[in-house]
Amino acid sequence: MPVGDTVEPGQALIVSASNVDGETSHLASALVDAKAVDSFLAGTDARLAADVRAAVKDVQVPDGNTLFGSVVAVGCESPTTVVWEKTFEGVQVTAPMPKSTVQCLVPVTSVALFLVEDSV
Repeated sequence: MPVGDTVEPGQALIVSASNVDGETSHLASALVDAKAVDSFLAGTDARLAADVRAAVKDVQVPDGNTLFGSVVAVGCESPTTVVWEKTFEGVQVTAPMPKSTVQCLVPVTSVALFLVEDSV
């Protein structure tokens, strides 16, 4: 799915911050309430966590959908697409990265927020 300025069906939002710690995870977290968001952001840099919280707060989750989040990249570029699929383990997400043409001075940590239909 493409990355845009908002989270909506078929479109992901990438929230990024430079020079913060983070590890990628291919297993996304369901962000169903404040406790789930807190658990997802535990150990995350305060600046990135604040930006993710603000983005989550702005999402209008349609009926029959669940908001998910995952740290999808730590590197020189932010992803331009996000691909997810439901597996026996949960919702797995990948973010193909564009070919980097810039010299990386500090890494960028990117969190993807996206909707998954409950019936899928």
